[in-house]
Amino acid sequence: MSGESTLVIDDNPQNLKLVRVLLRSEGYQVRSAADAEEGLRILTSFTPRLVLMDLQLPGMDGPRADAPRPTRRCAA
Repeated sequence: MSGESTLVIDDNPQNLKLVRVLLRSEGYQVRSAADAEEGLRILTSFTPRLVLMDLQLPGMDGPRADAPRPTRRCAA
């Protein structure tokens, strides 16, 4: 899946940086957001193959942000 696009959404800067560095080192194209609102704004112009989202974000959490679109979920 190298070269695939991903969006990482997490309010913890260290987690965000770690996941971004790991995915980029494997050749993934990575965009990131610090909250769900920013992630939704990014999705208006970017269609990632994978979205990794913290489920307990401040404001709008992961499940509420995901509600309007059909998705495939996997257990962590």
